[in-house]
Amino acid sequence: MVIVLLRRFISVLSRTERIVWWWSIGALTISLLFFGSIGIERSVKTVPTYGGEYSEALVGRPQFINPLFATGNDVDRDLVKLIFAGLLKPVMNDEGISFKPDLAESVTVSDDQTVYTITLKQNLEWQDGQKLTSDDVMFTLQTIQNPDWKSPLAVSFRGAELVRIDNRTITIKLSQPFTLFLQTLTVGIIPQHLWKNVLPSNARLAEYNIKPVGAGPFRFSTVTKDKDGAIHSYTLERNQYYHDQKPYLDRVIVRFYDTSDQAIAGVEHGEAEGLQVLPRQYRERLANHANLRLSLLRLPQSTDLFFNDVQMKVLQDPIVRDALSRSINKQELVDTALLGEGEVIQGPLLPGMTGYDSELVTPAFNIEEAGKLLESAGWKRMDAATFKAQKSSIPAKKVKGKKGSVATPTPTPVSPAEATPAKKPSGMPYYRVKKGEALKLSITTIDQRDLKESAQQIATWWRALGIDTTVNIIDAKDFQTQVLAPRNFETLLYGQIINSDSDPYPFWHSSQAKTPGLNLAQFSDKKIDQLIDQARKTSDPKQRSDILKEFQRQLVKQLPAVFLYSPTYTYVLPITINGMAQTRITKPSDRFNTLSQWYKKTRWALK
Repeated sequence: MVIVLLRRFISVLSRTERIVWWWSIGALTISLLFFGSIGIERSVKTVPTYGGEYSEALVGRPQFINPLFATGNDVDRDLVKLIFAGLLKPVMNDEGISFKPDLAESVTVSDDQTVYTITLKQNLEWQDGQKLTSDDVMFTLQTIQNPDWKSPLAVSFRGAELVRIDNRTITIKLSQPFTLFLQTLTVGIIPQHLWKNVLPSNARLAEYNIKPVGAGPFRFSTVTKDKDGAIHSYTLERNQYYHDQKPYLDRVIVRFYDTSDQAIAGVEHGEAEGLQVLPRQYRERLANHANLRLSLLRLPQSTDLFFNDVQMKVLQDPIVRDALSRSINKQELVDTALLGEGEVIQGPLLPGMTGYDSELVTPAFNIEEAGKLLESAGWKRMDAATFKAQKSSIPAKKVKGKKGSVATPTPTPVSPAEATPAKKPSGMPYYRVKKGEALKLSITTIDQRDLKESAQQIATWWRALGIDTTVNIIDAKDFQTQVLAPRNFETLLYGQIINSDSDPYPFWHSSQAKTPGLNLAQFSDKKIDQLIDQARKTSDPKQRSDILKEFQRQLVKQLPAVFLYSPTYTYVLPITINGMAQTRITKPSDRFNTLSQWYKKTRWALK
């Protein structure tokens, strides 16, 4: 009926009136659509939804995907972060670090800060569907305490008394207050039902280190290897039993490469979407890539030069250490080795950490003053010709044979004018000699561009002082066993991740001088130990800050190491990944702290 009336109405209109009519109808329709779309836009929004996958290139290979052992390998820590869950999880922002429940429902602390009561969430499950209970927590912590397992985490639970209350509750009683104990409760829990029959002597060989089962957001699915047996990639699937927010991504694929150059090529060729870390020298290579986003993350890493005065007696002289320190231009290292992406540091704590002392002063770069210090310590300048002449005039030692002593011929003394100049390192104009012996040092570092360049530059400065300096570059896969564990170096250039809670215990307490401790300089001082212990016990923030400032002043005064610089960390993500908003991390694996919130796909939802 309405249509018939509308047709009759139009039929009586003139041609001009019809044109006006249809234009009016068109304008009305457009207006309705326009204002309707605004209304819809104001009432709905896009939200993350499930689906998609993310692949990342990592440099290195997994060894122990086990939270009890994964402290010295970034690849292991990355995978542990994805597969395992702790009682607590860290939350980082510009104000520092805090902790929120993960497997735990609650953690209560006694007034004297020695008793921690931990209650687990209900209905927790492992990735294989088995129940997760307080028995698993007890097993994990007792295994860490067991010296036969040789876990680097043992020191954090030393002397702690563990008591199982019920299926969901345990208590941990400390022998004395430890302000930073909450940090230790972030360690991943391992399943008792899989590990209880593994002997400590076989723990590092167990298959569960390569095919792990945890309670984290992603579970192990598949592993691929090359023809030589080297692990090439891991595929992790969303954990259907996860106790917290389920990850939006269906899966995460991690691909392993031997070098940064190979990893970057993998991203360029589409084998991986993201990159664990982008070395500074490769930044331009990916900076203009349309499908990538480069994120600059601040990492509490300190790169230092450690003195091993146990192995090298000359380094026991504080004047020599002072001279070596004054001969290093820290800012130049930042500008050249780091390409400006870092900041000079003066002590063991970094800006933003509790107790950081912005007024801390260490000896400034001064080659001339360094030379005077060496002179005052008895290391006199001697040109190469004179030194060689003196060495050649020393009588040969007698060598005992089967028929008595036989004296080897003594070379005829050569005058300085007749001597052939000794072959010496480039840029070394003379030797520093004391009691007939030249001052010789070696710098050991890992095969990493910024560290190699820094080591070579420091060696150049030392040679300019007359110190016969060599640089030893060690492959990353051998560095732990050949250098760190046996403390096999004279001076060591190395970067360490510092605890965000400003705890210097692992790095400078005398009890940590041997492996698995991280006191690489094997430094020992009763006053320093006392300050570190006091800082761990006090719960008063102001008092703790004052103690840590005094610790720093005392440490830099003794100069067991030269604190050089703190680099920034460049992380590469595809533009298709959303939800990653972190700017500050305490270790590289912390970039995955919020991985459950990362997403690729979206849907419409009402506001």
